[in-house]
Amino acid sequence: MRVYGSVQYRFRVAASDTRIGEADVKAGDMLILVHAAANRDPKKFACPVDVDLDRPRLRDHLAFNVGPRTCVGAGLARVEMHDSIQILLDRLPKLRLDPGAEPPRFSSLFMRSWRPLHVLFDVCVT
Repeated sequence: MRVYGSVQYRFRVAASDTRIGEADVKAGDMLILVHAAANRDPKKFACPVDVDLDRPRLRDHLAFNVGPRTCVGAGLARVEMHDSIQILLDRLPKLRLDPGAEPPRFSSLFMRSWRPLHVLFDVCVT
């Protein structure tokens, strides 16, 4: 979710005057928060563009936002993703990308997803 999250940016309105880096932000200013960049910050994540399944499971990336605007359904979404992928792989152990089809790529800018996702699997009939 950190590297390939579906939401790549969000709009926010500054609640108070502040300074971010070298930029002054006034209350009421519109901000565009680019999660795709923040989730790849090398100061925060070692090898930030790599998908490392052995990396500690951090919860402070922006896939579900953080702080007072954290997605209230984040915990449920994580459980649903884990369980649905596990069930899919248990039921279709030979599930794989179709090597003869167009490879998947990210589509859309705001809500990203892999498309097309052509897969093959073997069905055992008893």
